[in-house]
Amino acid sequence: MFSIDQFLASPPLSVVISVLLILGCDLIGMLLLRAAGFAVSDHRDWIRWQAPIVGAVLLAIILYPLALVNLTSKLFMQAIAFICLVLGTIHGCRKAVTVCAGRKKPNEYWGMILAQSHPRKLLIFMLLGMGLLAMGPVTSADSLDYHLGIAISILNNGGMPVAPEWFMGRLAGNGEVLNAMALSIGAEQFGSLLQYASLLGIVGIIIFARNAEGRANYYSEGYVPELIALAAFSAPVLLFLVGSPKPQMWPVAMTTFAFALVMHPARHNLSHRNALIGYAMVCLLVMTASQAKFNYLLGGGVVGILAF
Repeated sequence: MFSIDQFLASPPLSVVISVLLILGCDLIGMLLLRAAGFAVSDHRDWIRWQAPIVGAVLLAIILYPLALVNLTSKLFMQAIAFICLVLGTIHGCRKAVTVCAGRKKPNEYWGMILAQSHPRKLLIFMLLGMGLLAMGPVTSADSLDYHLGIAISILNNGGMPVAPEWFMGRLAGNGEVLNAMALSIGAEQFGSLLQYASLLGIVGIIIFARNAEGRANYYSEGYVPELIALAAFSAPVLLFLVGSPKPQMWPVAMTTFAFALVMHPARHNLSHRNALIGYAMVCLLVMTASQAKFNYLLGGGVVGILAF
């Protein structure tokens, strides 16, 4: 069973499963952030936007070492994916109930979008378009070769394959293990949706970051945050990265979150315990990023040195 068709659910079921897995990562990340003492109050809290990233980090920390010692059988991966699926379903239902309780009609939400500033409206429509792109099928040759090929091999062999002649396969990291978990229940779009969630995490830092007094960030005059986000996320290469399961935006989001924790002004007012927790979170993020792609060891290493 090395054909990708053997591991994919029929559309649109694969998209639904992938979205629920991302929601499961979001719930896991929220619980972990709250346990670490971070506030994840509402959508205007920039740390709240990092929950899917942190949830995927926790899964990678658990699954990647097991894959290296060949303890990730298909049945085990299906069990982990099913747990995430159940958590995502519960989380999604709770969010749906909250939205329905607001008693707002669809045209009211549309009016709220149109009432935003022009740069923010453009950013919203751009992100919505990228979200639709992330829900599409995987068509990148590079992704089909080893980002999904390694995932299929993990499910077939119960662990990371050892194939020196497969040069691209030697570049695999913990991102491919997450792809394997998703493919075990047919979630083709999980990898690309994780890249999209990582993109949203970076946008959340740019738009909603707060200073030590709780006010908006120092460059929030006018439309500066929206323009910075537009300048960063209008790069054409993002169309390629968001639409594929390549673990590129996810490590970028991890190192960006770690850098934000290091440079946030409120770090000067932390107690000794909270400072240690923050440092542990930074180390967790940068080390996990380096295991997704080795070249992120450079940026993550700089952030780790700054944190120290």
